[in-house]
Amino acid sequence: METKKPVANCQARKPVLINCSEPKITDQSYKKQCDINRIVALYKKTGMLPSFQQKHGQYLDTSETPTLMEAFERTQHALEAFQDLPAIVRKAIDNDPLKLAEFVSDSKNKEFLQKHGVLDTNPGVKTVEKTPTIDEPATVEKTIES
Repeated sequence: METKKPVANCQARKPVLINCSEPKITDQSYKKQCDINRIVALYKKTGMLPSFQQKHGQYLDTSETPTLMEAFERTQHALEAFQDLPAIVRKAIDNDPLKLAEFVSDSKNKEFLQKHGVLDTNPGVKTVEKTPTIDEPATVEKTIES
């Protein structure tokens, strides 16, 4: 039986070396808690696995929490309403919807907001338009507060 001779172009393998001289960045304070031998020994002793999560459950009333689609629609409606503001008003608050409430509640900005049509110039007059239905004709209600 003939033995095969190595091919002339074949080179000897070079050993792969890994340099592990850098300091370890693993937190060693959890070494005992993560040791599988200690976990199994504790299970054999108590019959229970250790609790890795220290938080307790929360019980909340979520009956009035909107569905994901309702929350998305509310967000979209709010963004559209923000985009409907005059550009100069949006620029004054750096185009940030989160800054709008603070900006509107500041009395220094009242004239600016009235000038650009964001705030009503006659706060005592309130106009409510009623959307007509099949049974009721369209009406406009006006109330004057003193």
